[in-house]
Amino acid sequence: MRKSILFQMGIMLVISMMSVVACHALSEDNILVLYNSDYQDSVEIAQYYQSARGLDNVQFLNINGLSSVWRISQSEYETKIMNPVAYYVNQLNSIGYDIQCIVLSSGIPEGVVPQEVISNGDDSTKPDTAGFSSTWASVDSELTVLGTSGSPGAYINPYSYYQPIINSENQVTGWVATETTESFDRDLYGGMYLVTRLGGRKWTKSTSLALIDRALEAEANGISGKAFLDQSPYVGGGLDDWTDLRLADAYDLLTTVYGIEANLESTNGFYQNDPYDYTEDTFFYWGLYDGSNNMYRVDPDVEGEDNDYGHDVYNFLPGSIGAHVISWSGEWLTGMLADGITGTMYPFAEPFTIGYSDPDVLLRYYLEGYTLAEAFYASQRLLSWQMIVVGDPLLTVSYNYDYLTDTPIPEPTTILLLFAGAMALVRRFKKI
Repeated sequence: MRKSILFQMGIMLVISMMSVVACHALSEDNILVLYNSDYQDSVEIAQYYQSARGLDNVQFLNINGLSSVWRISQSEYETKIMNPVAYYVNQLNSIGYDIQCIVLSSGIPEGVVPQEVISNGDDSTKPDTAGFSSTWASVDSELTVLGTSGSPGAYINPYSYYQPIINSENQVTGWVATETTESFDRDLYGGMYLVTRLGGRKWTKSTSLALIDRALEAEANGISGKAFLDQSPYVGGGLDDWTDLRLADAYDLLTTVYGIEANLESTNGFYQNDPYDYTEDTFFYWGLYDGSNNMYRVDPDVEGEDNDYGHDVYNFLPGSIGAHVISWSGEWLTGMLADGITGTMYPFAEPFTIGYSDPDVLLRYYLEGYTLAEAFYASQRLLSWQMIVVGDPLLTVSYNYDYLTDTPIPEPTTILLLFAGAMALVRRFKKI
């Protein structure tokens, strides 16, 4: 049964960082890979991943005959993706598999939109429905709630570290941290799936293969490097302040608990390295907006080039993760992938900052030995929404650091955030 609640703007958020104990159990037998035989690159990425992880032939499902690799209608999604995947998962589970995670190769569309948007030829990247009641969503996020999508709004993620506080009128009045001591198991979390993507329309086959290679290298050798966290006081207010706070908490977590070198950039600009062309060995980057027009730093070496997240500043080492929080992926996604990042996330359409992962929670799970997929989903609150997670879901790493075991985890933080905007529909996701 699904229970509707109202997500009310103007809420008290109560946060605490409790201990996370990893006992991850996600394995090769839990994976289903979707590919599109209409595109040879899609086939080759799937084959490469099969070889890398030793997956069986039956763990691959061909999804072809689609009208677009960008976005499709809800009807096409249900007919050509959702229903075939749900049926095939049941078949696999009936012969001894336990599918927990769905991995997308290239050739699988990014988003689901209303049919009228496609019919009208609207090229907008943002839904015209206000707030969280949008019927737009990424295919990836729709697949997390396989078989229950199609209604306006987002689902509350039952695996999220933060869970809603709900009053007697079924309104969300805040979010509270919950202690998670078990790895992901869809039977314990409403029947949801973890979904990540290895191939996409914004990057090449060689980039996808490099994502797989970097994951395997990180597992074999561990990860190292600095962390860079870029706040954006220029924007200010509401959920942006919330993200800035999470970045500050991530910085404290890295430096006081894990003893990892980190840089917190707290101005309106980007981190500036010296000399300019010197690249920093990096394992984590998380940034928010920045610049007078919410744009990215211009590369002075390329005339007329749009800004990016600070491309050429960071040398992402194998196993590195991160993202730049903004309403659309812009140039930063391809820039980060080119710079060597191993795991990231980006939006199909307007996600609002709450759609992104909380960086402090993401780091906590990732550094404690949870898989990449578990870390990204434990740190984001909404499903059937806009976000797309990129990377090998099975990636599990250990950081080559001196753990500061005698340092306590930072005290819980309480903050009142006032939001502007209308109330919107958010749905609780439960197993039907």
